Amino acid sequence: MAEDKKRFLEKIQEKIEDLDADILRLQDEVGKVKEEAREKARQNIEELKVKKQELRVKAKELASSSDDAWEDLKQGFENSWQDLTKAFKNAFDNFKKETEEEEQEEEQVDSL
Repeated sequence: MAEDKKRFLEKIQEKIEDLDADILRLQDEVGKVKEEAREKARQNIEELKVKKQELRVKAKELASSSDDAWEDLKQGFENSWQDLTKAFKNAFDNFKKETEEEEQEEEQVDSL
């Protein structure tokens, strides 16, 4: 069981690092849009960062848990991970939608 826990913790670390990279990419893209969409995206990013930090705390709890308790904590972590990935997808989808709307508005203005 200790080996399963070790592999799971390694996967957690990889997922968190991937999420860090995704958040950075989203932040880079945010700088390219108008202020209104940028502010909404920044709020979403801040919410993601809070959720990511909560996930890191759960990962630390999991790492320091006894072998008996880690299965329960693992399930809690997986639930938190699902919440975070949904939040990221929603933030990205909202950003993408805002960006597409801005592009359409610019195309309409350009066609006048």
